[in-house]
Amino acid sequence: MGKQKTLLSPWPVEIPLGYLEWVNSLDKDEEDKLEKIRYAIKRGCPYGKENWIKKTAEKLNLISTLIPRGRPRKD
Repeated sequence: MGKQKTLLSPWPVEIPLGYLEWVNSLDKDEEDKLEKIRYAIKRGCPYGKENWIKKTAEKLNLISTLIPRGRPRKD
């Protein structure tokens, strides 16, 4: 077997502690966006800014995808 090629150069400085965890973590805003994307995929509804979602759903007759499924919850 030959020598394995490296794709990246060595770091010019020491790698900070917890770097991999930080790089691989999502912040709260990204988690919210990810949940909205998953919801849009699951329901088949448009994803984007609120006013664009409503306008697009009306244009494409997708209003029903914006309404939660099932009976309304009792408070």
